[in-house]
Amino acid sequence: MKKRLWILCPISICLFLACLALARLSQAAPAISVRVNGNALSFETPPQNRQGVTLVPVRALGEQLGAKMEWQPQSKTLWMFLDGRYVALIIGSKSMTKGRFGGTDEQTQLDAAPQIIGGQTLAPLRAVSEGLGCSVRWDEASNTISIQSDASATAANAQAIDTKEKLLAAMGENISAVRDKFFLDTRNLPDEVFDLDVSDYFKEVSRYSVQWWTYQADGQQNAYAAYEVTYSMTATLRRAFESGGTHGLNKKELAVYQAVKQIAEEIIQPEMDGFAKEKAVHDYLVKTIRYDESADVPEDSHTPYGALIQHTAVCSGYSETFKIFMDLLGIECDMVYGTANLDGQTFGHSWNRVRLDDQYYLVDVTWDDPFPDKPERVYYNYLNVTDEMMNKVHTPDASSNKKCVSDQQNYYVRLGFIARDENDARRIIREAIDRKESFITLRGDGYDLTKMDVMAILSPLSPVQRRVTYSLNEAFNIIHIFLLSE
Repeated sequence: MKKRLWILCPISICLFLACLALARLSQAAPAISVRVNGNALSFETPPQNRQGVTLVPVRALGEQLGAKMEWQPQSKTLWMFLDGRYVALIIGSKSMTKGRFGGTDEQTQLDAAPQIIGGQTLAPLRAVSEGLGCSVRWDEASNTISIQSDASATAANAQAIDTKEKLLAAMGENISAVRDKFFLDTRNLPDEVFDLDVSDYFKEVSRYSVQWWTYQADGQQNAYAAYEVTYSMTATLRRAFESGGTHGLNKKELAVYQAVKQIAEEIIQPEMDGFAKEKAVHDYLVKTIRYDESADVPEDSHTPYGALIQHTAVCSGYSETFKIFMDLLGIECDMVYGTANLDGQTFGHSWNRVRLDDQYYLVDVTWDDPFPDKPERVYYNYLNVTDEMMNKVHTPDASSNKKCVSDQQNYYVRLGFIARDENDARRIIREAIDRKESFITLRGDGYDLTKMDVMAILSPLSPVQRRVTYSLNEAFNIIHIFLLSE
């Protein structure tokens, strides 16, 4: 009998300890709660505590913060973007990439690898939040994690805006920096200004939304406007070139990014100056893009994707593509919007303004592309012209303090194709024939080229009998001469 009791005692002890463990589990700590910018956050899959590391469904966290997210299924990577910052989480890997646009990537080792539970991606809350520029605070008494976004913290310090001029200036500063979200103190802004359409003033903005928020500070109730901006392909790619990364680019933007890099490697040489680089891009676009004559122009034709991938575009596609190349090459370049006049008709148009050697010039690649399309023919009527010249055929929507008054980098001036009298015209034509060129162009300065007898000048200069055609741009006093083989 004693022997049987001796055998049962260890079993009883084990049962007792098991019951005790179950009792402790039944008295588990209260569920972890998460608050983002003061708002309680709910999750379909509850947060998990793995050896002191809190894992949360990051998509719910990102949506509450206002972050943009992109899932890459092949690499099992989730990218999150918030106010110029980004993080990249790889399922099953403790290595997280983080950084800021315009900076370099930084690798961080996580305490626990992201994993998929219940169809949700869970990752360490603190690392992700801090990687996106948020502050994280743990309250043990309430078992609550509080997250404060950097954007929320800056709302209380938002710039005070009380006039339309100040509003446009503040927007311009934030949009130039390609900020996805920014805050302005609009308490004293006149009611009529609230209806201002951002995209009317900033063409690189494809769409935007405004939310009005309130916050408490020093016992006062204050208000601010939160602007969330989606940028055009041009602005998005500029940010990608500045940061050196393609994080967040969609498929079309990535295709354009890769095309621009490849084309630049092919047409740009290290010894080129700014003008030579600009001309190389100008010539490439004119030769490879066909102007879209469709009655119903597709959206792609308004973008660099249409220009570089489909090789078909309208003026916005030409001018935005030109700007992307200038951005990559470090040449200051703006978009100019307005109207153009052709054959007595006025229509919306866009072109560019560049800065070379501290002087500004206007460029219209679209109007230098012959119509109907002639792939190997390039005009230079609108390569680096002055405001005075461009205003003869184009009218900008708004004036600019970047005045284009110099012609030192104008194509005709730079290459010496200016005729001040008939002797100059003969010399320029003769030199072109000696170079065996079949396309000759020159601009008159004080000499009216419309009165020049082209055939009389060419006859004694061209040893080979050729068919000759020519055209005149009377607005700019430019002539194009084509020597065609019989």
